[in-house]
Amino acid sequence: MTAGFLEVVRDRERLRDLVIDANDGIVAIAGVVEGVLAAGLGNRAAATAVIVATIAGGISIGGSRYTEEAAERDARDALIEEERHQLTRSPDQELDELTAFYEAKGLAPELARVVAIELTKADALAAHAEEEHGIEVDEAQPSPLVAAIASGVVFALGALVVVVTAVLTPSSWRVPTTFIAVTIALIITSAVVARWGEVPLGRTLARNVIVGVTAMAVSFAIGSLLEI
Repeated sequence: MTAGFLEVVRDRERLRDLVIDANDGIVAIAGVVEGVLAAGLGNRAAATAVIVATIAGGISIGGSRYTEEAAERDARDALIEEERHQLTRSPDQELDELTAFYEAKGLAPELARVVAIELTKADALAAHAEEEHGIEVDEAQPSPLVAAIASGVVFALGALVVVVTAVLTPSSWRVPTTFIAVTIALIITSAVVARWGEVPLGRTLARNVIVGVTAMAVSFAIGSLLEI
């Protein structure tokens, strides 16, 4: 499992996804905190609601990640197996197909044929999987279970930012302090996502902060209406 976890954290795209999962933890639990504070729940009831929401949210996002990763792995394996079957059944046709791919990329027909032949000799399955499906046969794939656990953990870590802020803040300041802490946390996660995902920081920041603030505001409004 350790090796699988290292594969997850070494992949920039997967790291970006983990940061987004943490972002979800921040927003979701911030909404719960604001809602229970506005509703005037006692400390015990409020703490129970936040803990349960954190656990349920972590399990939910972990389960979703497991399903997604397992489905991608199964689809990848099925494509590779189908390609292996086609190579065994009709190798000449597959060679013609590979040649056509290189011709479409701009190689002269004769050169495309030579390249296809040489790659087929080296590793026919790898050549076809990469050209036809964009799959690298030897690329290490992280375990869906590891990916699921990682997502659940970072969701909980994101939630922890909100929980710690609420716990350490005097009761009269918890609502505005949580708003501020969550906004700062979302700015940080937005910067990380923009950096690793190579997307515009301004738009990413605006989207995340707007979603977070909206979630807190709506939750606070609903909690106020249900105040006990």
